[in-house]
Amino acid sequence: MYQYPSINHYEILGVERHASPIEIRTAYMALVKTYHPDNAPVSKRQASTQIFKMITEAYNTLSDVNKRKLYDRALIVKTKGAEQDVTNDNTVEPLWRKIFKQKS
Repeated sequence: MYQYPSINHYEILGVERHASPIEIRTAYMALVKTYHPDNAPVSKRQASTQIFKMITEAYNTLSDVNKRKLYDRALIVKTKGAEQDVTNDNTVEPLWRKIFKQKS
């Protein structure tokens, strides 16, 4: 079963939704230094690899203008005729499950 992440790319990188490309790159580089698997002790390498993959995916999406536009559109969910910005809350997963009628 697919589990929709409850954290978005902006939160992963620790930047605001209106962050500039320079802010996004700066945040990415700082996180890479901390979470790169080569810098992790052997006992934490698997967890570090997963975190690093999330950071890289977030950066690859937000650093590409076209991908970022599509991603930003996906953060706006239309419900009951009104738009709800879900960038900074945890309503994405329940809405995703409701749309696709998945059970928890």
